[in-house]
Amino acid sequence: MDKSEEIRATHSVTLDWRTAGYHSGWFQGSRKVLGILLFLVVVEFVIWISYPEVEFFLRVFFILLITTASWLLLVGLVNHITAQWVPISAPDVVSKNLHIPIGGEITLNGLEFLPARATPPYPVAITLHGYNSERGQLNYINLALCQLGIAVLSYDQRGHGNTRGDRNDTLFLIRDLNRTLDYIRTRPDFDVSRVIVVGISLGAIIALYEGYLDPRVRHVIGLATTSEYKTMIAENIKPLSKKWWWKLKQRIGGLEVDPSTLQSRLVSPALIANSRKSYFDTPVPWEVDNTQRVLVLQCANDYIVKPDNFERNVKAFHLPPQNVLLFRKGGHAFIRQEMGIVGKIAGWLKERHFF
Repeated sequence: MDKSEEIRATHSVTLDWRTAGYHSGWFQGSRKVLGILLFLVVVEFVIWISYPEVEFFLRVFFILLITTASWLLLVGLVNHITAQWVPISAPDVVSKNLHIPIGGEITLNGLEFLPARATPPYPVAITLHGYNSERGQLNYINLALCQLGIAVLSYDQRGHGNTRGDRNDTLFLIRDLNRTLDYIRTRPDFDVSRVIVVGISLGAIIALYEGYLDPRVRHVIGLATTSEYKTMIAENIKPLSKKWWWKLKQRIGGLEVDPSTLQSRLVSPALIANSRKSYFDTPVPWEVDNTQRVLVLQCANDYIVKPDNFERNVKAFHLPPQNVLLFRKGGHAFIRQEMGIVGKIAGWLKERHFF
């Protein structure tokens, strides 16, 4: 069986909202919440039956009952809406399970998307999702790139989705990209001279920091990336604003929101512009053409990573207009800007003869 026949033997890609949406975990989480509510209703009902003279238990029972009914209606509404989405079927794209050992008994788990009609060795894209998300966040990019003949490695980052580990271990999250680049070099069906890294939010930080510093990576593409993390996270935030609540949520979740200068440097792309790795991974000056290497995208109404981060990155990397794209709306997740993102990335890569 030759390579093309082997690829066709794997399953073609069919994705729907549940497997490719921004919040695919909703469907699992909603069932857990429903289970907890039903359990509480039953417990409270038993207590009320045992003590019918206590009016308080009756009130609590009805409150829980109404809450459960409301939740059922909400779940039903979401399921009804998402059922209207036609599944994405891409017969020219096939997928295989992906497992990349990174040490410490941890494996990066996800999917590799392969172009069925292209001939290996394929150019390769590594796509990195954001913090508290999972690999499905960038499936619209994964499928588009694969349709262009590019193999895509899409995995849940450390501590996310189906990958074990601590999601707040930032240093290891960054270094995991090195292991992925090492893995690519073990694959004879991949063209190691044509490797790109695409990331959003935390994934963009990793792309524009670790990916940029590594000469094995040809292009880096960042969506909604910080410039200097400490400046972004420590800016004056209005109490009870969206970002105030976001920062509180991250603090509770264990994310470092009061970083030291050294911690901040590890996640601040603007500080390592025009540098590459040297001994002990120390950044050293590098004469590099960033017009060929870096593409950044941002939404002007992103309340988490505000546009001034975008402007500082553009200045630090000396990026011309063709290397940047600023959307008016879309927020931190680029909602409803997917077509523009895919079009810009595809055009930019084609101009640089990546595929």
